[in-house]
Amino acid sequence: MTKCFAVRLDGAGGGQDLLIEMDDNNNWRLRPPIPSGYRTLIGEGSGKWKAEFGDIVQILGSNKRLLLEFRCTEKREGYAFAGLQPNGTFAIKTEWRRVARPLPPNGMGLWAGIAIKGGAEIGLGAEGIIAVVVSAANRQRWFTFGMLSGRAGLAGGFGAAGSLVVLTGVNDPMELQHSLQSGTDWALSIGGRWAQMSKALTGLGDLKDLGKMIWFSIEHGDQLVTLGKGVYQEACLDYEEQNLLVVDTPAGAGVELGYYWWAGTVYVRDQGTGKPRG
Repeated sequence: MTKCFAVRLDGAGGGQDLLIEMDDNNNWRLRPPIPSGYRTLIGEGSGKWKAEFGDIVQILGSNKRLLLEFRCTEKREGYAFAGLQPNGTFAIKTEWRRVARPLPPNGMGLWAGIAIKGGAEIGLGAEGIIAVVVSAANRQRWFTFGMLSGRAGLAGGFGAAGSLVVLTGVNDPMELQHSLQSGTDWALSIGGRWAQMSKALTGLGDLKDLGKMIWFSIEHGDQLVTLGKGVYQEACLDYEEQNLLVVDTPAGAGVELGYYWWAGTVYVRDQGTGKPRG
């Protein structure tokens, strides 16, 4: 996974954010566009990074020179330090926060849609999940899949209306076939936006008809992708890494929503472009 950190250039360039990407091979690079004031802070555009004491990340330049140090990286934000002095102190103190890796302009790799509980139709039994997602790169492109839920009550928000699904790191739906997805709980704040979508969902009636789910997802593709991008940003995801999330809310759509990575095997059922006939 490529992690992305936004570093404030206050005092080192004037209130802008410097985006730094760090990959699993301990390489880092600046993410364009690069603010003009970045040279005051670190002066280089790429190099190696290393972890120290579990929650400290050091950005290294040429000759392994320490350019920037992030503190408390197990959190979503914290302090960063630059300008290491001979006495071991830093000349510059600023702030960092975790952000999502910026999506490509066409949204490639991101999908969003709806899921309901009840997978009997695709052979997964009553506890299974049925989902339909559309591509952020082409709202007419869709695929359906099923998965066994590893969490009681998942995809039960708004009763039959189901939940929001967000998927990243997939260009061809068959990349998901028989893959195992798992993860942990988070929370995010898109309650108001999801409340609007939920009204449209509850007006559909029986969503256990896959055809209706596909039609609905295509017709509301723009809204679903917008919601999906909100989850993507909140979860600080990487569009090239495979993640499958389900957003669940209680009836009433409060300010905070829970979203969960599932634990189970994915079964891709159908895919296509445009509304299916019949």
